[in-house]
Amino acid sequence: MDYRRSLFQIEQWSPFLAKKIWSLTPFLDSPFIIALGLKIQNLTNETVEVQVPSTLQNRNEWGELHSSVLISAAQFASQIIWKRHIRPQFEEMTLTDLQSHFVSRPSKSKAHVRAKLAETEREAVLRKLKVGELVTHEMALVITDDKDQILANINCTWSFRPVRPVALQGEISS
Repeated sequence: MDYRRSLFQIEQWSPFLAKKIWSLTPFLDSPFIIALGLKIQNLTNETVEVQVPSTLQNRNEWGELHSSVLISAAQFASQIIWKRHIRPQFEEMTLTDLQSHFVSRPSKSKAHVRAKLAETEREAVLRKLKVGELVTHEMALVITDDKDQILANINCTWSFRPVRPVALQGEISS
């Protein structure tokens, strides 16, 4: 059984417990994220908020959050919201483009990455995947500091492709 499906069931039973478990599962895919100390503050079907701590390893020589840390956090945030919806045994996602526009100097305090995935956009992508089409989707993310001032705007473009032939997309029995 897919662990993400189990987490959705836990989420309905105990949102608090589900939030704790969701904050750990992404790290199974990427130990690099553990080193950054990213924390999922909010995760729903349509929104995600990730906190970027201002730790020594995340800061540059001027004591500000390093731009590469902020970009990695944005990629992680956009990836984790999509991982709630795609089925890894049937669909595969690949980051194909990432564009960043830094509005102001990075903060010396922690930062927050926020993204929204509209239900209509999500369902359109999933519908195309179910019929075997290759799909690309661009997601806009905003990085803010503790005072809610915008630090950067990030655009992540993901490519999705079906892994299995459409005829074999029945449920896998355990």
